Amino acid sequence: MPILSLPEPEAWQRARPRFRWLYAAGVLLIGVGLWYGVSAVARGSYPSAVFDLLLAATPLPVAVAMVRASYGLVPYRVRHDASGISVLPDRWLGVLGLVMVLAFTAAAVLYNALYFTGTLDMSASSMSRRASPYVFAVVAVLVVGRLVVGWRRGNGWGHVRLTTAGIENTDLIRTKFYAWDDIADVLDEPHKKRTRKAVVLALEDGSEAIIEGADLYVPRGVGLYWMVRHYWLHPEERSELTDGRAYERLVEDRFDVA
Repeated sequence: MPILSLPEPEAWQRARPRFRWLYAAGVLLIGVGLWYGVSAVARGSYPSAVFDLLLAATPLPVAVAMVRASYGLVPYRVRHDASGISVLPDRWLGVLGLVMVLAFTAAAVLYNALYFTGTLDMSASSMSRRASPYVFAVVAVLVVGRLVVGWRRGNGWGHVRLTTAGIENTDLIRTKFYAWDDIADVLDEPHKKRTRKAVVLALEDGSEAIIEGADLYVPRGVGLYWMVRHYWLHPEERSELTDGRAYERLVEDRFDVA
């Protein structure tokens, strides 16, 4: 059990109502897709119905991942060695992300097959119908391409790594490192970009580095925010990052909240 319940960053609290509306819009979008699928079944257009249902199912894995994060169901996944500590995202994020990619790719392939065989049952303008198969194909290639790059690099869906020298933030495509001395402040929201539950590194050169979706890494994300801020504020305690004491602080919520 946590020794201390860390406070949620103020900006995260202000943003919560906005993201509730976003989730509601996502549910509505899924509902519309299901409605089109059911309507296609009623008309006997079964291949088009499969496309509609696949497309409607594409956001579902993301919705499940967000619900897990929102309710604090994400477990701690931490590795540490002599150089530092790595905080890994929810393992289910990878599984659900793969399901999403497969669903969208299958939908894109089916759409193109139906379009070029003249069996697509959808109402759209002639221009939209001509452009749509190419749009689906390009997006599918980009999505699968990002997944393959991440898999080949062996970084999965990324991680956040804290060392005595600085912070490493890895996503599907790239790894970026920020030395502690180059960080001017640790903030709870970026100045320009809209994001959710972010850990923002305000850099000495005036730019910002954003670790997005902290609640995808630890329950509710709060611990990751205060962990980064704590070790930025206390260089004398960064040796804890190499011997397991930082992990103990993380699971016990024992960080400076100044």
